[in-house]
Amino acid sequence: MSSNQIFNVEVTRTFDAPVERVWEMWSKAENVKKWWRPRGFSCPIAEVDLRQGGKTFVCMSGPLFGFPKIYSNWEFTKVTPGELIEYTFNFADKHGNKKAPLQAGIPEDGHHTVTFKDLGGGKTEMHMLEQGYTNEKIQKRSLAGLEQCLDKMSAALEE
Repeated sequence: MSSNQIFNVEVTRTFDAPVERVWEMWSKAENVKKWWRPRGFSCPIAEVDLRQGGKTFVCMSGPLFGFPKIYSNWEFTKVTPGELIEYTFNFADKHGNKKAPLQAGIPEDGHHTVTFKDLGGGKTEMHMLEQGYTNEKIQKRSLAGLEQCLDKMSAALEE
């Protein structure tokens, strides 16, 4: 594996919910808390300002796995309600200040894109792309975590 090789995380999910409800999974703090965490983790903090120039600050906690608290910021660079979210992902300290990635291979200033497509009949396709991983093992771990988060999103939409 070349040291300059880039690995992306890409997932497409179809939800049995209209675009407006899927969008609210991103735009309302109480909803982000329901899905922003893989199995065995909680999301005790979600502060959401989903607009271009806005930021979401989240905390993931998994003390049983040796991760008491993992903070991150999502800084929104482009937002088209119901259609598109582009943001820069960074790890943060408990005050929201940017800090270095937790492991080598995770991009600093990770570029993420989320698109929403109305499939009709109350169904929505959501596509997520995380760019810039430089380690395939880390990329696969991020993909597995994202899949678990989206499983939680799907369950929350069924509530």
